Amino acid sequence: DMFKKYYKRSSYQANNLGEAYISYGPVGLIHYAVSITSGKVFKGAIIAGPLHMSEPDSYEVEKIIKEYPSLEKEKDILLTYYESVPIVTSSKARHQLELLTLIGKDIMSEYKEQLNKKKALYDEQRILNEKIQELKEIGLLTSDISNKYPINLEKDLSIAIIKGDEPGAKAILNNILGHIFFKHTGDNRRIFVMTMELVIVMSRAAIEGGARYTDVSILTQDMFMKATESDDIEVICTQLITVLERMILFVFPMKNGEAEQRSVLRKAIIYMNKHLQENITLEEVAQAINLSSTYFSRLFSHQMSTTFIEYLTMIRIEESKKYLVDAKQSISDIALRMGFSDQSYFSKVFKKVEGMTPGKYRKMYL
Repeated sequence: DMFKKYYKRSSYQANNLGEAYISYGPVGLIHYAVSITSGKVFKGAIIAGPLHMSEPDSYEVEKIIKEYPSLEKEKDILLTYYESVPIVTSSKARHQLELLTLIGKDIMSEYKEQLNKKKALYDEQRILNEKIQELKEIGLLTSDISNKYPINLEKDLSIAIIKGDEPGAKAILNNILGHIFFKHTGDNRRIFVMTMELVIVMSRAAIEGGARYTDVSILTQDMFMKATESDDIEVICTQLITVLERMILFVFPMKNGEAEQRSVLRKAIIYMNKHLQENITLEEVAQAINLSSTYFSRLFSHQMSTTFIEYLTMIRIEESKKYLVDAKQSISDIALRMGFSDQSYFSKVFKKVEGMTPGKYRKMYL
């Protein structure tokens, strides 16, 4: 009966989340659960386990025996079984949860879209929680650093948006939100204000990157309206991720075309940002996304309204700004790091793009 109640509770929790759910049960063992529905009707769940997420402690068995004295005669068997249960890391547990989700979705044929939306929300919340835990473990949030808002990350976020680096921008945004959530836990009003300030930061970056003011303004106002109508901070933060994705699309408004073409170009942009400090070529990027260099060049120019070289130059200039605000790094070293042949050429290109030399840009921030 004890385990039946536990499984039932886990099953309903998994249904509410729309995601495979991990829970701690009797004697500290964990189980996974993913709900199965037909239409909107909850039908049951897949249960997997038990597993340990830490070294087994025989004291847990002792506690159960105290609660259920009739198990005393089975103590040795219980201990043997308890200690034989496999141990999994948090990373492995997460992958197993994802696999269980796929199995559950394969069983169900309806309402997958609703489940995917729930999963997206859960994923964003999980990332925030993991970031907070990571910072706690390395001691950043218990030191003097915790009192300082990571203003430098706002600059990095703006650069990532202008570059069209969606994965990088999301990682930076989650770093900032992790700080805000931990530092101001319980102060929802403060969290709300700070998340809205991030919308402004992203809006300015999008406009600087070439997005149309009207598009950005409408999206910003819509975000404000939705945020004021919701009292769930985590939902607001998830909406913030959606706004970020839209802002990047505004900066690089791919023309209407096949979804497959847009997907391929997204992969190309991600690859370029990932290998920005290497001497990458159009041919190399084309090969990475399985296209001929001729077709990729034509597709890129048509959809992005700029050439491959112009775009690569622009994102390298944006990336260089992160290093220019660090006085310890010489401009010549930055030029080489960004793939320019020498400091003179880097300065010439930088001035053409930004209207000022790298040295003058550095003086503005130091």
